[in-house]
Amino acid sequence: MPHIIIEHSQNAFNPLELNAVLNDVAMAISNTKLFSPQNIKVRLHPAEHFLLDASLSGFIHVQCRIHKGRSSNQKKAVSESVLNSLTTYSKNATVITVEIVDMEQASYTKKIIT
Repeated sequence: MPHIIIEHSQNAFNPLELNAVLNDVAMAISNTKLFSPQNIKVRLHPAEHFLLDASLSGFIHVQCRIHKGRSSNQKKAVSESVLNSLTTYSKNATVITVEIVDMEQASYTKKIIT
């Protein structure tokens, strides 16, 4: 935990920088000291079809799924850290949004297959 899911327009990132984006977002989360680095999971989901305001050419939307129990200030720190890490990669006329989602621990299950 956390699960960082980055949905983005296909034109939002340089394809040669995708690994750097993944690593930098993971590092930004780790630098908050709220999560163990080995538990951070980051994934990219490009959207081929989307509709935006005519003044925008692309988007990046990040959903940070975390277990309940973090304060509003901690959530804000995570959100801002992720946002700041992505601004170096985004192109002009791209909107970036970040949301923090509390996961219900009672219904969350996990199993590692070895």
